[in-house]
Order: sequence, then C-alpha cells, then structure tokens
Amino acid sequence: MIVTDGERAYRFRKLNEPISISETKLRILELLRSGPKDLADAVMEEKKRYVLTSDAFGYIVGAGRPYRGRTTPGMVETFFYPLAEDGELRANIVVGAPDPHGAFMQRARDGHYVGVLGLFLGQFFAFRDFPVMVDTDVRAERLLGENLILLGGPAANTATWEILDQRKIFFDVDNPWAIRGKRDIYGDDNCGLVAKFRNPYSEENWVILLAGVRAVGTKATVIALTNYWEQILSNYRKGKEYYWIVQGFDRNADGHIDFIQVKEYGEIR
Repeated sequence: MIVTDGERAYRFRKLNEPISISETKLRILELLRSGPKDLADAVMEEKKRYVLTSDAFGYIVGAGRPYRGRTTPGMVETFFYPLAEDGELRANIVVGAPDPHGAFMQRARDGHYVGVLGLFLGQFFAFRDFPVMVDTDVRAERLLGENLILLGGPAANTATWEILDQRKIFFDVDNPWAIRGKRDIYGDDNCGLVAKFRNPYSEENWVILLAGVRAVGTKATVIALTNYWEQILSNYRKGKEYYWIVQGFDRNADGHIDFIQVKEYGEIR
C-alpha cells in the first residue's frame, strides 16, 4: 500500500475494473508522492507530466495466489531449496523433547528458539500443515528421511544425533560437547554450527542443521541465520553441502548474545 497523506488515508478511490500493477507503475506512484513530476527521464520515453489525483492508493492481491508479504531474496530461496519451494516450506522443523531422553538423558532447553526461526521463515514461506515436531516423534514416525530443519545439538536432539551418526561429520556423537571443524575443534558453550547437507537416509532430501555445543550455542546459530543471513549466506551456492561454525558474544554485558563471529566456513567434503 502506498499512502500520500496519513491523515486522509481513509479516502480511497475504488476502481470499477481491476488493473495490472506493474513494477513501473509502482515506481511512478512512489515518485509522485512528493508532488507533480516530469517522468520522462525516469520511466518514459515520451516527456509527460504526472500528478496524483487521489489521497491514497492500495491494491489487493488476487485471492487465487498465496501472498507472502514480500519477495524471497535469492540467497534465502537458494539456501532453503528444496526444503522450501514455490513459496512453501516443505520440511519438518525438529526440536528436542523437553523431558530427559536419548543416550545422554538431556532435557532440550533450546526448543523455544523455534519461535524466532519461525518468524524469520514466515517472512518468506507459507507453512504446509504444522511443521514443528519433537525429535522423539520424528524417530517414532520414521520421518528421518524427509527434508528436515534440525534445531539443537546431538545431546538434546536425538534426530540430530542419529543423522550425524550416519554422516560422521562435525560432532563426535559419543561425546557431543564439541564441534569438529576442518581447522579446529570448538568446545565453548557459545559455539554453534549452521550446516546444509544431503539427508543420509534419502539422498534426494536435505537437512539444515542449527546445533550448538550447549543451548546458548544453538541460540547463536539462530541469531546468525535470522539476523545476519545476508552475510552468512553470501558465499553459499545452490546444490552444495556447506557449513558455518559461529560463536556468539555478549558485547554489552546484558546477558544476551548481541554479536556473532564466524569462526570457519566452507563446503562439506
């Protein structure tokens, strides 16, 4: 919606017939917000002068098409493909169960971070059904071979544990308190891993992993992906298995992570 005067925004001009709203037309409306303009140099070959005749303009997206509120940036679309396609998330988001479970009898303390992740994904994709599941249900229902977004490290999320045990990458599943990178081993609680790789149970499907050494490390990965996706995803290429090891810091000492540092990144080989 483009409004020329907030105090008179209720005075809309209704069109009897729908018209096509192109990018050029929207540009013209934006240019005319501040007053009449000669638009010959901006968007037209023939010199003409234009002026707005209504106080406010709006348009309704056709009911037959899903509306996501904005266009998905190319790098986000590329990273989440094929877990998300045609504007729809086609993956299960898996969090650890809050009760003691798994080989380490851990209570997942990072499941609520799915709220922030969901707000981020909701900007770009519609959700198919209800996409959030706990790890114990995913394993019980034999869904480990699907497209998965795993939230939480292998100690607290048994789906993460089982997937990584099959691939033998990043975490030692017998001692999951450190991330094994190519250059170093990262054992600080505030370290985490963002990774995308093929699902070992089904090669046509993919896994996106947000896993910390501890819950605070998982929080760092969620912040890295949702707040700094432009920097994080800038070097990702479609179809590649890729990873980023990040570390979160509390620079203003208020008890919350407010700064992310990428420790290493690259293709998974």
